[in-house]
Parts: sequence; structure tokens; C-alpha cells
Amino acid sequence: MLSLVLLVLPSVASAGGFYAGDGGVRATGRAGAFVAGANDLSAMSYNPAALSRVGNQLTFGLAGVHQAVWFQRDDEPFNDLTFDPVRNQAPPLPIPSIAGSLDFGVEDLTVAFGVYTPYSPSWSYDPNGAQRFASTETLVLAGNVGPSVSYRFADRLSVGAGVAWTFMSVDQTLVAHVAPLSFPAEDDPAYDVTTRVQVFDWARVTGNVGLMYETVDKRVAVGASYVPQIRYRPRGSLTADFSKNTYYTGESGFGQVIAEPSAADDDVVLNIVLPHTVRLGVLVRPAPHWELELDLVWENWASMPPLEVTDLQLTIPTTLAEDAVVNEAVALPLKMQDAYSVRLGAEGAISDWTRLRGGLAFESSSLAPDQRSVLLPDGHKLTWAFGASVEAVPKTLTLDFAYSQSLIFPASTSPSGVFQVQIDPQTGAVGTGKAVGNGQLGALTSIVGLGLNWTPRSKRMRTPDSTVEEEA
Repeated sequence: MLSLVLLVLPSVASAGGFYAGDGGVRATGRAGAFVAGANDLSAMSYNPAALSRVGNQLTFGLAGVHQAVWFQRDDEPFNDLTFDPVRNQAPPLPIPSIAGSLDFGVEDLTVAFGVYTPYSPSWSYDPNGAQRFASTETLVLAGNVGPSVSYRFADRLSVGAGVAWTFMSVDQTLVAHVAPLSFPAEDDPAYDVTTRVQVFDWARVTGNVGLMYETVDKRVAVGASYVPQIRYRPRGSLTADFSKNTYYTGESGFGQVIAEPSAADDDVVLNIVLPHTVRLGVLVRPAPHWELELDLVWENWASMPPLEVTDLQLTIPTTLAEDAVVNEAVALPLKMQDAYSVRLGAEGAISDWTRLRGGLAFESSSLAPDQRSVLLPDGHKLTWAFGASVEAVPKTLTLDFAYSQSLIFPASTSPSGVFQVQIDPQTGAVGTGKAVGNGQLGALTSIVGLGLNWTPRSKRMRTPDSTVEEEA
């Protein structure tokens, strides 16, 4: 079914893709400008080489992510159809993280281990709304678990690498149009069938590498990191509820065609490849305890192969001589394009125990405008952010806070390339129904993050502006 391959994208794509942020409380407060200046364990994600300045540390983080998506589908006067606006009704999704690092007594070595994940919202829409053919419910849980290591040479050049077990769980519901393919598709709820996909991939491996160079006086730092393609094969079940469809209730004029109120396929596979990602950052410290960073990010979405659904074997019991079977592999050639982002972040100390940070970012869309929907609202976006760190226990326990908003610019999605999934109840053949994405679409993503960083007194962080010597 054509829409099923869309389900996993919000969880794992990179900054120019389909989720709200890369993760990390301090990084969020700088609008993601954290490649050259990472000073906590979110360096595992942004640039593992920056772990060389973290030292021994334990970090806990909790973020709440909400995406206020709004969609006004174009009315169809010639079909006598008008549509109410729809909005995402899901509450903020809590996303925890934890990581720790040690130097094992080696001055220039840092080894970290943690659970880090991008910030992704959840989605919930009116099950009878104008958007129902794209999505009614979506919950994505994803993350990376594993070690990272960095080593610093001659107090200037640091190298780092990480290996992570990456996992993904998706629970997605949308509506399909079930009627003979020879009939023109329409919006009549009598032909609706609610489909739900639950897929899991617990066994993928990914990683990243990074470099960081700092001048002797620590006034300038340059960082770079690279994440290779990631291939996922989430496997799980697909269920379809025919109980309200006219071909089950017998009100279609053809009598009862579908014999059972539901059907299931317990072995659906999605084949997904996510792109190469390159991050570059330059940081300057114009004054003691103050820094300014400019980052560039590139994601190679244009080279991504078609998304595919394979191993389909959904049997629809019928009253006909043979049951209908949905068994064709489906490829969806999304119109993807390389995505770019520019991020500017600043951070500085306003007292011995308080640091402030802020940032701005612009990210281009990885989707062509006609591919946007309530499930994939990605578009050109502007992000603003601010944050703070307060030392609750001097040089030992720090509390972090961040808040950011990302505006996906409202824009027309007409003419839309988003269509109904249409299934023939007599044969199981899958076709393309009517376009259902025409309209105006926009989104505003809000992230609130809280973090706690503990640095043992015996080993201070290796921050460039530290005025406290390490204790024995």
C-alpha cells in the first residue's frame, strides 16, 4: 500500500528531514550549532571528537516535543465538498536520554556510552478529517545506544568515532479507500477502511566519525563530522478494519462482498535507506567565556533509492469464489532533494555560575512541495532558540534548560502528489485514488528540554574557559 512506506520517516531522518531536532538540551538552546563547540555528551551525536573537552561526566536529559501541524484542504465545489481545517491533537511527546563518560586515567582520552535520540513529535488527527488518507495516528520511538571514543593529540587536534545499535518502532494508522479500481475514487466515508501498521527494527548498526582542531590559545575551533547511510528493514503487522465499509455491510448495491470485519498480515517489511550526512562548524571566542559558532549541514537525500514495501500477503476474505489478496511489492519514488541547513549559535557566562545561549537556523526542505502532507509536513523552516545553564553545585552539578521553536513556512501543496491508497475488494489489487493533499499546510514545532550534568570533583571538565585546575 503506497502510503505505508511513509510511516518510518519522521523518526530517524536527519536535520533537513522529517523530525524536529537532533537532540541534546544544550544543543537545542543553540539551534543545533554544536559541531565545533559541543561541551556535553550530546557530542556523541553532533561530533564525537568534541568529547575530548568533556572529560568525566554523567548526563540526564528530558525533552518535550510538540508539532502544531495545521492543514486546510482545498474545497471541491464541483463535487459539492467542503473541508474543515485539521490540526495535530497529540500532546507533547517526552523523550529521555542518558549518557556517561570516563577518561580511565588517560589525560587525552574520553570514552562515552549513552542512549541518544533525535527529537520527534507524535501525531494525532480527527479519524474522520480531511487528512485521514495520509494519517490519523503516528507514534515513533527511535534512538541510538552505544559507545563513542575521542583522543586529543598535542592539545590541538581531536579525533572521534562512535558505533551505535540503532532501533526503531513505528505505530501508524491511516485510512484506505476500498472500492473496485474501475470506480472513480471519492471521499465518501462509506468506502473508508482503517489500516494500522506496527513495525519494529531492533538490530541495525550505525556510527559516525568526527574531527576537531583548536588553536593553541583556544580562540578558534573547527569541527566536522560524518554519518553514513543507514539501512532499515522494520518488520511487523498490518491490520485492516472493514467493519464500516459498504462492501462489508452490504450497502454497496452488490450485497456483502467482504466476508469478515477485519484482516491482518503479520509479516510486512519496509525497506528504507537514510542519507549520508555531513556537518561542519567554526567556533570563535571573541572574549573570555564567550563563543560564537556557525555550522553548515548537508544531507544527500537526492540519492536515496525508492522506499519499498515488500512481503505483502494480506488476505481479504470475500463471499466470491476466491478471496482477495494484496501481495504486490510497492515502491514509492518520493521526490527527494538534498537538504541544507545554516545554524548560528552563541553561548557565554554572565556570572560564575550562569551561562546563557541562543541560536538561529534555516533549513531547506528535503521534499518537493507537492509531496508534503500532515504525515510529512517537512518544508523550508526557520528555528529560533535560547537556553541557560546554572551551577547548582559549583563546578560539579549543572542544570540545563532549553526552548526552541521551528516554523515550517505555510505553503500551498497544490497540485498535490499525495493520493489515496485504493484497494479493490474483489481482487486485492492496489491502485492510486484521488489526490487528497491539495491545500495549505504549515507547522510550528516546540521543544522544551531539561538536563542535569554531573562532573566528579576529582576530574573537572576540560572546558577552554575553565579557571579551576583539576584536583588530585
